[in-house]
Amino acid sequence: MIKEKSLYDKLLRVESTTHDDEVIRFLNFLKEKIPFSFARFNDGEMGGIERAGASIARGDQIVNERLQSKLIEALQHKQKNYWVGVVCSFCYPHFKELTNKYTDNEYEYFTRACVITNRNWLKFIQDFPKVVAGRELIWYGGDDQNAQKLNDIGIFPKRIIYTRTQDSWSQYEDVKRTSDQFKDGDVVCMSIGPLSRVLAAEWFNEFPKVTFIDVGSVFDPFTRQVSHNCHKGWIETGVNRTQKCEECN
Repeated sequence: MIKEKSLYDKLLRVESTTHDDEVIRFLNFLKEKIPFSFARFNDGEMGGIERAGASIARGDQIVNERLQSKLIEALQHKQKNYWVGVVCSFCYPHFKELTNKYTDNEYEYFTRACVITNRNWLKFIQDFPKVVAGRELIWYGGDDQNAQKLNDIGIFPKRIIYTRTQDSWSQYEDVKRTSDQFKDGDVVCMSIGPLSRVLAAEWFNEFPKVTFIDVGSVFDPFTRQVSHNCHKGWIETGVNRTQKCEECN
C-alpha cells in the first residue's frame, strides 16, 4: 500500500490543467479569509429530498422525514456566500429538474456539487493546505476515518469530532451542540454524509464569520485509504477516471 505522504508528494508533482474558475473562487476566499459556506446536493441528497426512506451516502444513511425536511431547508437557504452545489444537468437531468422546482433561479450563489472534486480535485487538494495554513481548522468525520492522517498532507486540525459513519443523522442534536466552541475565522470541514449539508446551512446562518465546507469524500484517499474514480488516474495521465462530461468533469 502506498503511504499517504508518498501519494500526496506524487500528486503535488502533477500539473493541474483541468481545473476551472469555480474552484479558484473558493481557494481565493480561503486565502483572503472571506467566510463562506458550501453545501453539496448531488444525486444522493436529491434522492433523499425526492423520497423519504431513500438510502444515500453509499448506503450509510436512510433518509427519514425529518432529515428530508432539513435537506430541503438547506437546499433552499439563502445567504450571502452560502454556496449551493447542484447536480449536473447532463448526468442527472431528473434530479436537476427536481432541484429547479425547489430553488430560485435568481439566487446568485449556485455552483456545481462536484466543484471541489472531479476535474477540480487535484487543484483543490494541492492548494487547500496552503490557503488554510495558520487558520484554526475543525474536522468532522465519520468513525471510519483517521483524520490524523491529514497531518501528512499539511493539514493540522485543532479539533477532530467523529460521528457514526452509518446514520450520522441520528447524532444531529449532539453534533450541533459542538458549535459552542466556534470562533470567528475558523474553517470547519465536514465529511459526515447528509448531516454536512444541513449543518452547512444552519451553522453559517448562526456563524456568518466562520467558513463551512462540505468536503464529502474529497480527502478519502488520505483519511480512509479509499480512492474513487475522481481520485484515480492523475499521476498516470494528468486527468481523473470519472466519465468525461462537459459540465461536471
